[in-house]
Amino acid sequence: SNPSETVPYGFFFDWPNRNPQGHVVLRFWLQEEVKARYLIDLALIASMSANTVRLYDEPNSDATVSRQILDKCYLRGIMVIMTVAVSKEDLDNGRHLVVVDRYKDHPAILMWALGNEWNFNRYYGYTTMAEAIAATNNAAVQMRSRDPNHPVSSVLGDRFSAEPPVCNPTDP
Repeated sequence: SNPSETVPYGFFFDWPNRNPQGHVVLRFWLQEEVKARYLIDLALIASMSANTVRLYDEPNSDATVSRQILDKCYLRGIMVIMTVAVSKEDLDNGRHLVVVDRYKDHPAILMWALGNEWNFNRYYGYTTMAEAIAATNNAAVQMRSRDPNHPVSSVLGDRFSAEPPVCNPTDP
């Protein structure tokens, strides 16, 4: 994105005195879109002969809908890498464990994923990469104690260029 470009308002943006705030509208819209489109999307994914997808279970998502999606994935032979945390708050409040407990026995689960390109988004919100690494390792140990039957992965981003790495352990 271009830092010189500014958008003072928009449908999914927050602004003073807006009720509900844009991020609330966005979360609602995303949940409704999942309900409306997952059958179409899974049919397209299956038509490509894909056998694995990575999903994210929103903190306030409807577990019934998420289970329906997992059920349909399983029936189509599509395994799921479930992303369980994308922020410091997710890790600090134990949301990752709630998701593991909720779905660990579902046959569509292939593995768990911690983070989403967290080396690009300032380490989940931690101050340093070292803190993010420690938090990721701690979360993985906690998850394995709750579910020893599925591996735990972490998702880092790659720029696919000759540039030096985006992060190093001494970054502030």
